[in-house]
Amino acid sequence: MTTPQDDEPAAAFVASPAQKQRRECRATVHAACLYEACEFVNDGHLILLQGRAIMLNRSAHGVSLFTSVALRVGQTIELITPKPWRRRSVNLFEVRWIQLQAVRRQHRLYRVGCSLLFGPLHYWIL
Repeated sequence: MTTPQDDEPAAAFVASPAQKQRRECRATVHAACLYEACEFVNDGHLILLQGRAIMLNRSAHGVSLFTSVALRVGQTIELITPKPWRRRSVNLFEVRWIQLQAVRRQHRLYRVGCSLLFGPLHYWIL
């Protein structure tokens, strides 16, 4: 289990157990994409998060990303990728695991494993 920094909740950091990792074929991608996520807070307000991510690889049922923000396990995110013909389709993913990647003291990267909830992931041409 990765140790979080002082300003981040410990529940957000979950390493992916080897026995639960997928055994399906993965394609290395290394493509920039955008993400959007919703966060509900205790008083009933909704916070919209937007950011950039780097897609590391993809499979028929999920993706692996680098983000600069620690998303939460179980959180639903929308990935927006560059598509041919300037079409936009909805691609919803559930965050399954998060690992803090040590880069520098001021800059943190998080490797995020996501499973596909909805969308035409198998049609992506990157």
